[in-house]
Amino acid sequence: MSTNEAELIKSVRQGNMTDFTPLVEKYQTVVYGLAFSLVGDFSTAQDIAQETFITAYKKLNQLRCPEKFPGWLKRITLNTARMWLRKRKEIPFNEGEEEKCVYDQPVAAEGTEGKEFREEIMKLINSLSEKARLPVMLCYLDDIPYKEAAKFLGIQENTLRKRLHDVKGKLQKQIVEIAGRTLQEHRLPRDFASRCICGCERSKKAKKKGVKKMSKKKKPNKEQPKAKTKSCGCGCISGKNKKTT
Repeated sequence: MSTNEAELIKSVRQGNMTDFTPLVEKYQTVVYGLAFSLVGDFSTAQDIAQETFITAYKKLNQLRCPEKFPGWLKRITLNTARMWLRKRKEIPFNEGEEEKCVYDQPVAAEGTEGKEFREEIMKLINSLSEKARLPVMLCYLDDIPYKEAAKFLGIQENTLRKRLHDVKGKLQKQIVEIAGRTLQEHRLPRDFASRCICGCERSKKAKKKGVKKMSKKKKPNKEQPKAKTKSCGCGCISGKNKKTT
């Protein structure tokens, strides 16, 4: 982690929320790629990525060593995806299976032939070993630099390059390139970072509101149903009124 990142984390801890934006922008793609590799659905992966950054913001004071932020963020991503999988009651997400992928929803594509071809590509990627799969998902998603992907995965850059090299040896170059284009078609929206910050702001306000209520003499009624959250219009997680499936 650069000194600049450590300074940003310190600044965010001091209450400067805007300094969280460059951190989101730097790590949003690797978080999104990791989330997708776990749940196999682009829309859900985006929600998980957003929720990951909101959680990271709320718990930033718990991070003892700022230089461990990338690995810490990775664990939050894994835990957020794990909770989603448990809610969906899909394949069990046990300890030691952090890199296991679940592709139960094929990637959409225009045309029957294109859809079938792309589904076959995702099957090929899913058939790779766990160690090979994540580097492919991260490095072919929005051209993530090898150095950043290796840092996020907690491995040496040379190790990551070797794994990618081995994968290319097993799969045809054309297949890998098409897989890369498929993933690039589902890049995060340009305003993703601002949506995350919006969600963080809403979370912060909700926390302050909760503290004020608890400070009153009268205890809150736990059985009272929670009020529905109104959408702020930006598309952030906190502003969504999604129904649980």
